[in-house]
Amino acid sequence: MKNIMKIIGLTAIGFCIITLIGCNKVPDPGATNVVEMCGDWRMICTNLPSTGYTRDTFYMFTANTPDNASNKMILSDAWRSATTVGYGFKPRGTGTGLVPGTADSVTVRAAFAFVVEADCDVASRTFSATTTSNLFWDNSKPYYVPAVNKLTITNGKISEGAITLPSGGKGDKIEFDMLYDNIEIISAGDIPAGTTLHFVGFRRTGFLEDEAPSASNPNGAPIRRVLGL
Repeated sequence: MKNIMKIIGLTAIGFCIITLIGCNKVPDPGATNVVEMCGDWRMICTNLPSTGYTRDTFYMFTANTPDNASNKMILSDAWRSATTVGYGFKPRGTGTGLVPGTADSVTVRAAFAFVVEADCDVASRTFSATTTSNLFWDNSKPYYVPAVNKLTITNGKISEGAITLPSGGKGDKIEFDMLYDNIEIISAGDIPAGTTLHFVGFRRTGFLEDEAPSASNPNGAPIRRVLGL
């Protein structure tokens, strides 16, 4: 009988230990210091001129910095492979002055590509950048313009569960204002110099109905309807 009681006692102690360990949140060893700020986003710029520009969906990602800083994050609409540099935000304007001296549409659109290291506060889900280098630009690009290298981000915020998605669930919202600090890029084109562009989007879910409509995805949702714009 004593042995049975001893076994029961040891079992109870073991159960309590397991319960205590289970109640404590164990950090994910693979998570970054800003994992709550990271993700893939479906975006739109809401305040491009009403004429001459398309408001296409574009995709952006947010990530930790290479040194995994706890107060820094990367925002990027650009990606690179061995042979290609791609970028998402491509306002298709009619002006020829967005990049001085050229009317090439690819170059004009490339002027708006961005890779930015921003300050962030994970607790409040906010981020900003003041006259920060646009890391997309370097002199290896065929459309390199030396002065196109500074961006300012204000009012950056990630709001969890702030959007009702077409798939029926709640989605996370991201929003920020961005100023392309070099006025040469925009003073001679359709976008007035000093214009701060407003970007808004939601975290991608992987469901086709939350993606952009297309020939292969006819049930996709226009981003303006998703965001209530």
